[in-house]
Amino acid sequence: MPRIAAASCWSRARARARGCVDGLRRPDWLRRLGRLPTLAFAAILIGLNVSAPCAAADAVRGEAGFSVSGGFARLLLKFTEDVGSEVTTAGSIIVIRFERPVNVPVDRLAEGAPDYVSSARRDPDGMAIRLSLARRVSVNTMSAGERTFIDLMPDNWSGPPPGLPIEVVRELAERFRHT
Repeated sequence: MPRIAAASCWSRARARARGCVDGLRRPDWLRRLGRLPTLAFAAILIGLNVSAPCAAADAVRGEAGFSVSGGFARLLLKFTEDVGSEVTTAGSIIVIRFERPVNVPVDRLAEGAPDYVSSARRDPDGMAIRLSLARRVSVNTMSAGERTFIDLMPDNWSGPPPGLPIEVVRELAERFRHT
C-alpha cells in the first residue's frame, strides 16, 4: 500500500511539473515566426565580429619609452598622428586616456623606470594606458605635436617641472614656420 501511494504521489508531481513547463513554452506568435529570431541573432553576432577588427585597424600606432635622468622619470608617447590625451591619477594608478584608440606596446614599459612604475597595461579597446606606480610622484604632462611627455617627479621635487627637450622645441618651431 505505501508503494502505491508513493507512486501516485510521484505521478501527480510529474503532471504538475509538466503543466509548469507547458506554461513556459514559446508563445504562438513566436512559434509562427520560426527561425527568424535565430537568424537575426546570428546576423547581429556576425556584424559585431566583423566590426571589431575594423576598429582595431583604425587605432593610431605609436611607441612608448621611459627615460630617467635629473631626478625624475619621463614617459614619452610618440604617435604617427596627433592624438589628444588626458592624464589623471587615482591613488597609485596613472590613467592616460586618449581621444581615439591607440596601439602602443606597453609590455616592457615598466622595465624602463622600475623605481617609478611597477606595471603598465593598455586597455583592450585601446582608449587608455594604465600605469601602476612603485612610489609617490607628482605628475606633469606636456603635449607637442604627435608626442606626449609625462613627467613623474618624486614627492620631494622642488622647483618648476622639467621643460621640453630643446630639439623638440626646435622641430616644432620649424614646422610652425613652414605652415
